[in-house]
Amino acid sequence: MELLTLLKAVEEAVGRVSSIRNGPRAIDLDVLFFDNEIIDTRAATDRATLDNLKGHLMVPHPRITEREFVLRPLNE
Repeated sequence: MELLTLLKAVEEAVGRVSSIRNGPRAIDLDVLFFDNEIIDTRAATDRATLDNLKGHLMVPHPRITEREFVLRPLNE
């Protein structure tokens, strides 16, 4: 959770403001991987869907396969 707090602070410092979900933003920091760790800070009973991620950290990033703009540089 310390990492998530730090990332949110950096996003805010750079100028990210809440807007339309998945809309354009000044910056978006995502943790794609962290070694071979699997992290999900949600309660076990809340893990059936990806609709409740706000305020939580999931690593690897839960939607990494949907984002070509992430996969291309990762592949390089």
